[in-house]
Amino acid sequence: MSETVRDLGYRVSGIARTSAQAHQEFAKLNFDAVLLDINLDDQHETEAADFLLKTGIPFAFVTGYDYVIEPRHEKIPLLEKPFRTVQLNALLEKLVGPRQATGIF
Repeated sequence: MSETVRDLGYRVSGIARTSAQAHQEFAKLNFDAVLLDINLDDQHETEAADFLLKTGIPFAFVTGYDYVIEPRHEKIPLLEKPFRTVQLNALLEKLVGPRQATGIF
């Protein structure tokens, strides 16, 4: 997905495969939006989503699920896998605007 994000003209600021890595990346604050998989560490991750909600950082869930885990996340955009490039592009534009040197994590 990071390659597709770059191909669309956005910059990828970081990639995290675990909750701990995600929090390390969050601390850098070198991004404008986050694409968050509901599953980090092979379990449903709500802590990262709650942190992003609390701080007001735009984000969306990118997941194989067609639903959110917690009712408090129901207004968060959801990009269901598999997705098409046009869907990812529309989501990125919704989160941060048209293509520019924007950092996506």
